[in-house]
Amino acid sequence: MQRPEDLRRVAREAVEDLAADGVVYAELRWAPEQHQQAGLSLTEAVDAVQAGIDDGVAAVRASGTPMVVGQLLTAMRHASRGLEIAKIVVDYRDRGVFGFDIAGAEDGFPPILHFEAFEYLRRENAHFTIHAGEAFGLPSIWQAVQRCGADRLGHGV
Repeated sequence: MQRPEDLRRVAREAVEDLAADGVVYAELRWAPEQHQQAGLSLTEAVDAVQAGIDDGVAAVRASGTPMVVGQLLTAMRHASRGLEIAKIVVDYRDRGVFGFDIAGAEDGFPPILHFEAFEYLRRENAHFTIHAGEAFGLPSIWQAVQRCGADRLGHGV
């Protein structure tokens, strides 16, 4: 999924598959930084996914099913692009991006490594989720909520 047409197709098909399962609200969580090997910029990748979401939602609505779908842009925990991606979340919040998240290995890559991104998102009143607790337990959850200010947790077990 390194070309705009591929991202668009996958996003559209994801929406259609979700609708076939009876889903009427979805957030497609994905990491734009993993789709740059063929030269796409982060925003070109986001635009391609949004085009696919728009195509899929239009097709689903045309069949009479109401549906809302948006993007959750994810920064990889082991990389240092959190703030860059957080800024795209804010820039695109009125164009289909619902929020921000971090993904990847918890152990060794605590949420605090992306503190600057979370602070920026809070200042901008943008939504974010932090996946915490799945692999690193309570310290990860505590840090996500108490230090980073997560709106909600992914996993949290």
